[in-house]
Amino acid sequence: MSTALDPDAAPSWLTELFPATADVLAGIGADDCGIINTEAGCLVMTTDFINARPICLELGLADRRALGRLAVGHNLSDLCGSGATPTALLIGVMAERGASTEQMREVMEGVREAAGRWGVPVIGGDTKLGKAWTIYGVAIGRAPDQDALFIKSRATAGEDVWVSGPVGDCCASLLACLDTPDDPAVREWATEAIANPVPPVAKSMQLAGLRLVQAGTDLSDGLAADLGDLCRASGIGAELDTDLIPASERVHAYAAKQDVPAWAYGLVLGGDLQFIVSAPQSAREALARSGMHRIGRTVPGSGLTLRCGDRVEPLAELGHNDARNLSFSEEARHLVDLVRDMGFPTR
Repeated sequence: MSTALDPDAAPSWLTELFPATADVLAGIGADDCGIINTEAGCLVMTTDFINARPICLELGLADRRALGRLAVGHNLSDLCGSGATPTALLIGVMAERGASTEQMREVMEGVREAAGRWGVPVIGGDTKLGKAWTIYGVAIGRAPDQDALFIKSRATAGEDVWVSGPVGDCCASLLACLDTPDDPAVREWATEAIANPVPPVAKSMQLAGLRLVQAGTDLSDGLAADLGDLCRASGIGAELDTDLIPASERVHAYAAKQDVPAWAYGLVLGGDLQFIVSAPQSAREALARSGMHRIGRTVPGSGLTLRCGDRVEPLAELGHNDARNLSFSEEARHLVDLVRDMGFPTR
């Protein structure tokens, strides 16, 4: 009997099909990027698909240029989570049969805009026609050696956990836009957060230069899911402190109206293109100076716990999961409701 495909479970059996060779520092399941050791340093590669009908198009917040920008942004975000210096991009597009040249040019103009922002050349890709639009990117990065990289499986117990910037704007602005679709201020916020997120490339490269970070990953599925993934890859657990999770003023304002803790929005879904790292406690001063935010610590054992004041609770499975078969907006409401039901204080 066949079983339904769960993309999040695929790495467990893909590693058996494609075991890492001697020159592979991080293969399937070990990191979001593939990392190969070469005589000239480390070669870091990643690939990411973009939903052809992302929520920013469904809500009328952007045009097809956003697809190109998001393809670049999400792939560079993967490199940010590894500390690699972006070197080149490849972009593949399957256009819907009957699509116009103008529509394809809009997508690629978005690619050019985003790639030019970080000075990363687009060196190739592929173009096809099919049943629906499908867009993917391949990002190539480099590092002088593995000590300059944040490899997801290298975290150890007793380290601090840091996040690169405020989280939750993508999730909160989406729900705010659905609540009040005609509010110009909300639509401006949602357009900025959903259609134009900016990966912190410079901050990642700065951290890599410090050579203080042990492990890291980008926040593609939400703080809880991606920190949990890092912990599983490293064979440890972690404790998050809700008082330390950074959120913007707009997230705080919206959360107060909804009677939900502001940190819940970044906990449950990604889309903000931030990243997390673990580092020894001796590196606190240096990471704080670099603009990182300390949000918790790694611990022996397994699983995640959430500390809210004096209350410590095991953290349930949260974050994006394709197996739920929910739209992005449905999943956002569902997960935020789960956190609300946990009864944590909202301030």
